[in-house]
Amino acid sequence: MARCNPEELEIEVRWKPFLLRPDMPAEGKPKAPAAPDNPRVGARLKGAGVAVGIDFSGKCDTYPNTLQAHALLEYVLDGIPAPRSLLATRYSLLATC
Repeated sequence: MARCNPEELEIEVRWKPFLLRPDMPAEGKPKAPAAPDNPRVGARLKGAGVAVGIDFSGKCDTYPNTLQAHALLEYVLDGIPAPRSLLATRYSLLATC
């Protein structure tokens, strides 16, 4: 079996948006109060945020509807090359708490 030389590969990253909560009302949905057994921000997400300089505080009281944010992101990023991933990540944070 022949081996592939990674330097000969052309790789393109494409962002494909998806809705985690497709039935979310336009105004969002209230979150349950934070509790020790049910924190608003889990340890895994908190750790991932810290690793890239983001503090997921969990202080937002609402799960947002991100449909308009997805539409705007697609409009803004259409045709923009890298660092699309960075812009997509940072913009998605504006739509959430």
